[in-house]
Amino acid sequence: MGTINPMYDQWEDDLRLCQEDLGMKGIRLFPIYHGYAVDGPEARRVLKACVERGIPVSIPSRIEDARQRHWMDPGQTVKADGIANLMIAVPGATVYIPNLRGALGRLPLWQNEAVRDQSWYVDFSLSEVHGGLELLASQSGSEHLIFGTHIPFSYPGVALVKRSLLSVDADTLERISHGNAVRTLGLSS
Repeated sequence: MGTINPMYDQWEDDLRLCQEDLGMKGIRLFPIYHGYAVDGPEARRVLKACVERGIPVSIPSRIEDARQRHWMDPGQTVKADGIANLMIAVPGATVYIPNLRGALGRLPLWQNEAVRDQSWYVDFSLSEVHGGLELLASQSGSEHLIFGTHIPFSYPGVALVKRSLLSVDADTLERISHGNAVRTLGLSS
């Protein structure tokens, strides 16, 4: 995935370069680090351009735990309600939200009828199985979950254990483990 900063005047050239010349399968946005609102006009322009190009956008909720952050890290998280507002403003987008903490089954993305059936995915690298992953998996199956580990900040074995604890059938587990990523990124299986 290429990183785009919509505050940069020539971000559209960067987007074209990332997809067409470098073959990147998606774009990553860092609104807190680049100084714009996740549901603001800058993010909407990039998301709309990605919808037109048919590529997904990843908006990490956070990079590192604010309690141990570098002094230059703003120590803030991207809120799921802002991402829900962004997806309402730009329908048809595919959005990944890695590193999201909290009760996934009570996310504004899941609770809001206007966004519930859109193409958004949370990974479970920083989510807890009970009350988070298990609740969303029981409510949506594999529709909004995607495997993620938070490497290099977390050990990958933790995510593998979480995946093994999910009470889902084999087909659902396959879609969560890699099927959703293969499909949404346009990869060959």
